[in-house]
Amino acid sequence: MDFRQIGLTGGIGSGKTTVAGLLIKSGYPVYFADERAKVILDTDSEVKEKVKNLLGESVFQKDGTADRKKIASLVFSNPELLKGLNAIIHPATFSDFEKWKMNLKSNSWVFKEAAILLEAGADQNLDAVLLIQAPLPLRLQRVCDRDQTTAEKVLERMAQQWPEEKKVNKADFIIYNDGMHPLEPQIEQAIEFFKQKFG
Repeated sequence: MDFRQIGLTGGIGSGKTTVAGLLIKSGYPVYFADERAKVILDTDSEVKEKVKNLLGESVFQKDGTADRKKIASLVFSNPELLKGLNAIIHPATFSDFEKWKMNLKSNSWVFKEAAILLEAGADQNLDAVLLIQAPLPLRLQRVCDRDQTTAEKVLERMAQQWPEEKKVNKADFIIYNDGMHPLEPQIEQAIEFFKQKFG
């Protein structure tokens, strides 16, 4: 099947997962790249071997699953290690996405949800980009509550992502998840926009 592929992205805490859930509810398949990357890291022996070579054996626990806190502490303070990790994970996730599409029974549109979609250059393989935005204080609060972490640690992770204005330049449509603008009407507008864009 020939798919129209739309990237779904936004800074950490912007509410991508919420928007993705509403898209699924509307009948659109969504591939969760970040969640699938975690599964791949835990289960793909080739990926695990490469990560061990990059970061050391200790980043995997006795049960074979990744120690995400340890990995985060290593890569978020070392841009070179982060680049190396992404060079392992991104191609594996891309292959997984291609397999996922082949298993879809119907629907000519798919959404690919990923936090660093633009930073990774994944938008080059997609037809359009849907960007989710929210004010920084709200994003910080959401992530601190969700991950039970500090604002300092969240800001460290945010620093690895592009600034908002750079993302805006790459976006085809923007949804504001600021608690003031209802999401459903904005999603309807986005779908209408893409229908016109794709003809």
